[in-house]
Amino acid sequence: MRSGREGVVLGYNVQAAVNVDSGLIVHHEVADDTDDTRQLQPMAEQVKQQADAEILSVVADAGYSNSEQLEACEAQGIKAAVPSNRTINNQGNFYQKSDFYYDPEHDCYTCPAGHQLHKATKNNRKKLWMYRRIGCNQC
Repeated sequence: MRSGREGVVLGYNVQAAVNVDSGLIVHHEVADDTDDTRQLQPMAEQVKQQADAEILSVVADAGYSNSEQLEACEAQGIKAAVPSNRTINNQGNFYQKSDFYYDPEHDCYTCPAGHQLHKATKNNRKKLWMYRRIGCNQC
């Protein structure tokens, strides 16, 4: 799993769905995503299927905020209450780190517009790699 400071670490992201009335875990999964932005719909879908429910209401924290996931839930009869993720860096029309998909096999990121960003330069002082795509100045 990618880690902000250590590069790649052996780690997992554990997801748990809890029944609000009983407090019991009704579904759990282990993922290798570094955040929760792509976990809402698969978790809610599994709970809905296991509960054999026509409609399902779920509540999640802002870490699950993702418009595509919310739309997918709505299309499946899952009503999700998730606050928008308001961080310091999301003021204006900027993409968030969670909007980009990392492909470890090709060591590149894919932006929300579908373009690949390849490794370009290394910042030795900050110990990080910079990825970019030439000709993408309008985003």
